[in-house]
Amino acid sequence: LTLSACGGTSGEKSSGSSSSASAGSGSLASIKLTGGDAKTAPTIELATKPFSVGAFETRVVKEGTGEAATEKDVVQVQYNLINGTTGAKIDSNWGTPSGFDLSDTQLIAGLRKSLLGAKKGATMLSALPPAEAFGTAGNTQLNIKATDTLVMAYEIVDKFTPLAQAEGTEEKLDPDLP
Repeated sequence: LTLSACGGTSGEKSSGSSSSASAGSGSLASIKLTGGDAKTAPTIELATKPFSVGAFETRVVKEGTGEAATEKDVVQVQYNLINGTTGAKIDSNWGTPSGFDLSDTQLIAGLRKSLLGAKKGATMLSALPPAEAFGTAGNTQLNIKATDTLVMAYEIVDKFTPLAQAEGTEEKLDPDLP
């Protein structure tokens, strides 16, 4: 799956709430994704710095297929995360996806919100205002201030619903086994 076609197309859709010009300094429409492929993250290009939004915002860059992720699912994601204030890269796992359990209410609110409803194969871009990320404390280890908006480009690699309990028939073990 390649991401070379990720820079704004007329087929893009927005979901979630949008920020107004008075609530922040930008919107996802001003951000471009360039390059990238299955192993290399796309570059997130901010039109202006600092970039901030007053409310959570998501843009679907490429539609996925299949059923939408629910609170019962685990979603495998590869992402590229930058600080909207500085443009600095915070983290990226592109090429080595991570699983996020959407039933975990301890997940960063904006991350969880952006993944709910996503479909396998989708490429998305989200802006997480401080309230949807690390709140008023920020995160000093990641050099994120309390006022920083986070910008994340991500691809939904897979999604599955874990079993509530084991399925199948019970097998008797050979008593001669150690």
